[in-house]
Amino acid sequence: MALAALGTPIIEYQGYNVAKRYSLADVCATLESVDSKVPVSFLCKIYRHVTGEPCKSPKLANVYGYPVTGSLFPHQCALVVEHPEITTEFLKGFELYDINGQMSGFDEDKRLLIGFKDRKQSDVRQQIIELNDTSFNIVQDIIEITRFGRNKLRTQGSDSYRYLFLTSGRGIAPFLQARVTVWNEGLFKNNSGLRGELITQFSSHSDLAEGELVEFIKRIRLTRIRASRAVEIFIQSKSSEAMSKALGHEHYYPDLLSHYLPDSIMAFIKARWIRIFQKAMVCEVMKDSPYLLRVTRFNDMEELNMFLENHRIKEIPAEAADPERSDERKTVAGSEAVLSIGVPFLASLLSLEAAVKASSDRDRVCGKAEYWSTFADKIKSEINNGYNRILKKHLDAAMKLVDATKMEDLIYVPAHWV
Repeated sequence: MALAALGTPIIEYQGYNVAKRYSLADVCATLESVDSKVPVSFLCKIYRHVTGEPCKSPKLANVYGYPVTGSLFPHQCALVVEHPEITTEFLKGFELYDINGQMSGFDEDKRLLIGFKDRKQSDVRQQIIELNDTSFNIVQDIIEITRFGRNKLRTQGSDSYRYLFLTSGRGIAPFLQARVTVWNEGLFKNNSGLRGELITQFSSHSDLAEGELVEFIKRIRLTRIRASRAVEIFIQSKSSEAMSKALGHEHYYPDLLSHYLPDSIMAFIKARWIRIFQKAMVCEVMKDSPYLLRVTRFNDMEELNMFLENHRIKEIPAEAADPERSDERKTVAGSEAVLSIGVPFLASLLSLEAAVKASSDRDRVCGKAEYWSTFADKIKSEINNGYNRILKKHLDAAMKLVDATKMEDLIYVPAHWV
């Protein structure tokens, strides 16, 4: 926009021979003008004359920030990450303006995004998203990116200007309502350059091999991002009710988690997460081990995991917990678990927790590392809130041995596992 202010719109096309008369500011001003009838090929010729670079319509669209097909998809993904209550249907036909031309979908003063869920009944279809700082800026960016296209559509008398998400296709024109982006093999075949462009964009943020990276890209969907964010909220809060609230559900369903996780992961959660966080803990002190330096010598996450597993939470055997088999006569409301605690175990666990929390690439931290990191916080709380002086003594000793750098190389998922 600043460059356009320095140029003069080229309204009438006068032939390719006069291209050298114009500047990039003139090109920008012409693109901003809704009255110009100059072909894009002429503007490309000016660009090529000034810069010496080859230029076609897609190149010009990229240079001047036009919302080409798929370019607003990252903004949609970011909105869903910030607000998992947002669904694909909510965004697909999102109206920024009503039929009277009044802005109805975005309240800038109150920082609200106001849309509708088609699958809901008419009396509860409206959905209001209270934007945070990040999502508020995202919406403002989308409106600015589509500003020119919106003005163009208004001038043309097209009702499509009312939609928030607009696209100029694969070049400068025509502008129309954007469709839901799906990256798949069919799309790559029809647009030969797209696959390479996406690999270039994603490779700087990933160490996956090219083939694996492409498979990852093809899995990206708004629905999957929403589901992943929901599970993340569950893991952080240990509450499926908090997860349900974050998803914008009107009612809470106890089996909600099963709708978002495959059976294998559900089994993992039932066997480990829920067992840990929904049971009381009985801590037993094991004798001091002479192998305190063990904490510094783990070669990989599997070796560390095996060490921690040997001392992890275990069910109390039925014959020990209930020698008279009273559970056959009455239901026990609660249950307990036994955990062996010692300085080596605590030092390993707390060092791992410190490495996970200090990670600058948290998305690549493996599940086992996240699991033990959260477990560490639970154990610290149990010891600090309890009255066992020996346990507290072990915790103090372990805290002095904590060294996150010893665990940094162990906590990440290898690229070929992703």
